[in-house]
Amino acid sequence: TNVDPLDPLFIHPSDGPNTITLAEKLTGAANYRAWKRSMEISLSTKRKLAFVQGTIAKASDDAHKADLWEACNNMVISWLMNNVSDTIARSILYVKTATSHTLASNQGGGKRPEGLVVPSESRWWPVGA
Repeated sequence: TNVDPLDPLFIHPSDGPNTITLAEKLTGAANYRAWKRSMEISLSTKRKLAFVQGTIAKASDDAHKADLWEACNNMVISWLMNNVSDTIARSILYVKTATSHTLASNQGGGKRPEGLVVPSESRWWPVGA
């Protein structure tokens, strides 16, 4: 079954883990706001922002759509991991969904970037932020 290119579950054949490359990787609180905005813009152009916002659910009644969701989710995780410092990337490597990623790290004396949702809430961005 073909997926509509406007559907968030669509991955363009030219998309890969290195398709999104921001000018600056996230290193901590100092560049979080600019990095977040750049990542939002990039994910939005790919129609994948919903994956980090948690507003697109994995289909439970359609195996094909569930597979598409998994592929998109993993692509988003790879885009995020390729645009953060190695330390932050290692801390998020084994999470299951882009929504469950947190950016809390031990950098900056244990401070998390201002505006970042705390790990117990398990989101990159608050829904609607």
